[in-house]
Amino acid sequence: MRTVKRLLVLVLCVAVLCIAGVFGYTQWLKSGALFRLETFDRDKWLSGARVRDHAACLPRAYMAHDIVTRVIKPGMRLDDVLALLGGQDFGEPKIAYTLGLCVGSVPSSIVVHFDSSRNVRRAELLP
Repeated sequence: MRTVKRLLVLVLCVAVLCIAGVFGYTQWLKSGALFRLETFDRDKWLSGARVRDHAACLPRAYMAHDIVTRVIKPGMRLDDVLALLGGQDFGEPKIAYTLGLCVGSVPSSIVVHFDSSRNVRRAELLP
């Protein structure tokens, strides 16, 4: 009988730890920490898989925060953005780079908005 009780306590503890782990991971994803794991590396970005290759969160997503806060600046020309990030997934007047299914069931992406002179107005991360 003691062995059964110990086994039940062990199973209950493992279940509680699993639930806590899933909750913690979900909160970590919601915080946007996933998008801050790496600084921008052009070669790694360009060699990374595109959304057409698979639906999972793409490794280039780890650089997204750095791209929208440091790399892409207001006033940059469209040609300069394309030279850095390569061909876009969606077209003008804004361009988007899909990052895959990183948080939830809607693909995350970087969207760069341009003015009428084809200069960057702003860049944003849509998690």
